[in-house]
Amino acid sequence: MAVPPQPTAPQPTGNWLTFNGMKDLGIEKGFDLDFSNTDKEATTFLCIGSEKNRVKITGTSPRSRRDDVLKAIDGNGKWGEDVSLWMTSERAEVLTARTREVKYKTHVKPFYGEPYKGELTITGIAADDPKMTYPGNGKGRLLSTFP
Repeated sequence: MAVPPQPTAPQPTGNWLTFNGMKDLGIEKGFDLDFSNTDKEATTFLCIGSEKNRVKITGTSPRSRRDDVLKAIDGNGKWGEDVSLWMTSERAEVLTARTREVKYKTHVKPFYGEPYKGELTITGIAADDPKMTYPGNGKGRLLSTFP
């Protein structure tokens, strides 16, 4: 059975926006982005899997963008696997630049605790789907207050 092709990022445009990747600094420190945008009048966005699933980067810090990046990663429904990341730049809501895509290994699926209202219980863990026996991304698991 043939595997359908995976969607890829649109082609890069402009040469004033570059993006080399994202680094997870830890749950309390957020996400660092290795990028440069020489167009200081533009608004920059991080796209995660699609240009509709994006996070505004302009005016943020690694810590202040953490929750939005986590929600965007979760919006893909891919945990512990590679997703495509790229950045776009806009002026007055018109695209002015787009970077090449880079791959990023996501965190493991969060424990939501459904239908147990988010409580961390043995019953909730046993009912989690997928089961908490999957290998994840090699960085371990942690408890956090992320909503």
